[in-house]
Amino acid sequence: MAAARTKSEAKKNEEADVKAIVEALNNPQTAHGAQLRAAFKSKFSQDIDAARQPQGAGGRSKHYDFEVQVAGAWRKVEHKGAKTYKGFDSDLPPWTGGVQFYNGTGKTYTLGRLYARQWYDRYIASGALAHKYSLKNPAPDYETWFAKDAMRQGDPTTPFGKELRSQFRGEGAPHLGDGCFDERDEMALTLTLSDADMETVKAEVLAIAQSVLSEKDYWLQINGDVNGKFCCKWSPPLKITAITGVKRVPCSDVLLEFTTDMGFPIRAMLRWGKGQGLSNIRIDLR
Repeated sequence: MAAARTKSEAKKNEEADVKAIVEALNNPQTAHGAQLRAAFKSKFSQDIDAARQPQGAGGRSKHYDFEVQVAGAWRKVEHKGAKTYKGFDSDLPPWTGGVQFYNGTGKTYTLGRLYARQWYDRYIASGALAHKYSLKNPAPDYETWFAKDAMRQGDPTTPFGKELRSQFRGEGAPHLGDGCFDERDEMALTLTLSDADMETVKAEVLAIAQSVLSEKDYWLQINGDVNGKFCCKWSPPLKITAITGVKRVPCSDVLLEFTTDMGFPIRAMLRWGKGQGLSNIRIDLR
């Protein structure tokens, strides 16, 4: 049975899709393989000789999903898929349908560190969360909370963070929902960013986008079921050399939109990855 198309199963679905794509490309006698290869040749006037998925591809250190051999050289491919069978909008970037092209920890960015500091001061050091949820464990100092709760890629590990999490998760949790939504929404509206902060964030996003995009020689979008009925679109690599502007976008998370010189804007979304206000501050580039 195919994996359910849910958020919790996203990684498993992506892995299965990439495996199916590589198998199809290596079997051009099949309808799926022929369709993928024909679309590539129509776009680039070259043939795909073979495909492979190197170990670690699609992980945090390798920002591509598989490789194709073209004219004797192995080239990196980023896959973005959507389950709905539909055409493609040429005005949208090739990562459309796959949500983001880079998923990074908040501590990589000044934005993430500023957010964490302001969250701590407003809701933890002030005692606001402790009072609201009648927490008994004392608040950790900022550095401890930052490392063991806010930026941890998993559940919080301080006694304070664990107790706060227990208010929403686990059997008998007294509160519904997935964390501190009211505080998250308030932060999205009132996060303080100076002009200097914005310039720093622009420079950081540019550097990361340049590095990540440089690892992708081709983009492959697939709408539909790669094992059934689908349409596909191959795109060339994207190159970014400048960010010329940035603006805040209304959102329940913190969302910034950057004007670029590559033909598409980039959006950076700051979000909590493991419960609102609980742990794992992330920043996606999309």
